[in-house]
Amino acid sequence: MRKERCWVWFKGGLSEEGHWMSGWVASTTEQPGLLIEHPGYVSCRVPEWRVVLKEPKDLNLSPSPLLSKSFTTGWRTTSAPIATALRFAR
Repeated sequence: MRKERCWVWFKGGLSEEGHWMSGWVASTTEQPGLLIEHPGYVSCRVPEWRVVLKEPKDLNLSPSPLLSKSFTTGWRTTSAPIATALRFAR
């Protein structure tokens, strides 16, 4: 299991926009997605496209779920159908 500091995308709510949040550590496991941990939050598993290893230039710009920097293999395109990927982006 490899752990690295990362930024995680949060969608926001009805009255706030989505944003990238720092202070997280991501790790890979045998299960799909990434396990993210933060001292102030409960650890959970998220899709890889919600995690980046370098600070985003614009902390309010949402990620593209169709093309993301993979934690394990570099650049990749998702194999999920477009409708499924877009459902996560909303």
